[in-house]
Amino acid sequence: MKKVPTVFIAVVVIFLSACGNDNHESESNADTISPTELSKREDAIISTTAENSFVFDYKLSTAFKEVEVWIEKYESGKLVDDELNKLSTQIDRDDGMIILAASEIDGETTYHLGISDKGGTSSTFNTPDHDSKHKADQLVESSQLTNKKTFKDSEENILATITYSDDENKPGTEITNDFFEKPESHADDLNDYDIAYVLKAKFIQ
Repeated sequence: MKKVPTVFIAVVVIFLSACGNDNHESESNADTISPTELSKREDAIISTTAENSFVFDYKLSTAFKEVEVWIEKYESGKLVDDELNKLSTQIDRDDGMIILAASEIDGETTYHLGISDKGGTSSTFNTPDHDSKHKADQLVESSQLTNKKTFKDSEENILATITYSDDENKPGTEITNDFFEKPESHADDLNDYDIAYVLKAKFIQ
C-alpha cells in the first residue's frame, strides 16, 4: 500500500497537464460529454500508473452548479454497492474533465476519481475490500463511452465499466456503446460478469 500515494500523485499530474490543453472545440446550445483524446505524453504517464484509466471532457452551455461522479458495483448483474467511490464538486467553468484510474498493487485495486477544470482539481480514491470473487488473476475487461453524448439536468450518464469473470473461457455479453447511450435497454449486459464496476456522472443545476 505504500505505493498508492505515488500513483495518486501521478494521476493528479495527468489531471493538471490534460486541463492545460486548450485545443478543444467550443460547444453551443448543448451539454456534452465525450472521451478525451490524450496526447502521447499523457497516455504514457497514465498507462504506467494505472491498469485501467478513462478520461472524459465535458462542455456545458447550461449553468450547472454541481457535478457528481461515482462508481457502482454489480455482482452477476445485481447492484450491491451504489456508491463504492463518490466525488462531487461545484462547477466553476463551462468545460472540464472527469477521470477514473484503477491501479493494482499486491492484489488490491485502488480506484481514483478526479474532476478537473481551469479553476482547480478535486479528487478522491478508495481501495475496497476484496472478496473471494475478486482476484488479481481473473479476466478483466474494460469499456467506455466512445461517442460524444448530450445530457440533461440530473441525468445519470454511464461513462465506463471494468468487469471481472472467474472463468476466462466464459463468453460474456459484449459491452458496446449502446450500453452507455441506452442503459435502460441493455441492463442485462452485466449479467455474465461476476463483478462489474460502473462509472457514472451527473450534472445538477
